[in-house]
Amino acid sequence: MGDAVPEAGRVGDQGGAPGGARHHLHGAGHALQGGQLLEKLAASGADVVSIDHTVEMADAKKRLADAGYPDIGLQGNLDSELLRDGTHEEITAATEKILGQAGNKGHVMNLGHGIEPTTPEPNAAHFVKTVQAFEHAGVAA
Repeated sequence: MGDAVPEAGRVGDQGGAPGGARHHLHGAGHALQGGQLLEKLAASGADVVSIDHTVEMADAKKRLADAGYPDIGLQGNLDSELLRDGTHEEITAATEKILGQAGNKGHVMNLGHGIEPTTPEPNAAHFVKTVQAFEHAGVAA
């Protein structure tokens, strides 16, 4: 993965994806030993970096800000196993914690990894409804 970071930066230097799409890098979580490459991925020129549940959202935001990337977007990071196996109460608590730590801008709420094929549809629907109903403090609906 370390070799991919410079290559991703070259894509960013060339204006990102065709048509002006945003430059997004996935993978600053579990596969990268708890987010060890988070700052390197941000330095590649990405607009958004995905993290999984092994990296706390608040920690990722602080690390990126401390490294000089306070405005980079983050995507993630609900545990896909929690979505599959958790109760609605556990899903709500984890989702609201992530959204609260993420703040009201620069975040795409998502799973840290893809949805498990055996995830019950009611759990997925509950996750979506929880995200849609969440209101950040001080932000008018």
